[in-house]
Amino acid sequence: MTNHIVHSLLLNDHRDQSSQPNEKQDNAAIANIVNELFNRFGAIFPSMKNVFKSTEQLNQTKKQWVLGFIDSKINTIDQLEFGLKQCRLADKEFMPTI
Repeated sequence: MTNHIVHSLLLNDHRDQSSQPNEKQDNAAIANIVNELFNRFGAIFPSMKNVFKSTEQLNQTKKQWVLGFIDSKINTIDQLEFGLKQCRLADKEFMPTI
């Protein structure tokens, strides 16, 4: 359900209203990458479940990550693997910010 909400939020973002169909597909793929990333963050940073007070807050955070990835042209999980490795090796309690 949350994945669908993030996808919908992204598609309704003002930046996407003038997008071509291929851009919307790319943006949907990025939304899926952010959802996968947050799933991995949940495993790496168990305290993450206590950070978000509501599903709405989690969805808004994911939306900002999606928009950040669009701005930075990050569109594959492979581009994030190094950062994920650093997260696994770090002795930190909380997930990184965008």
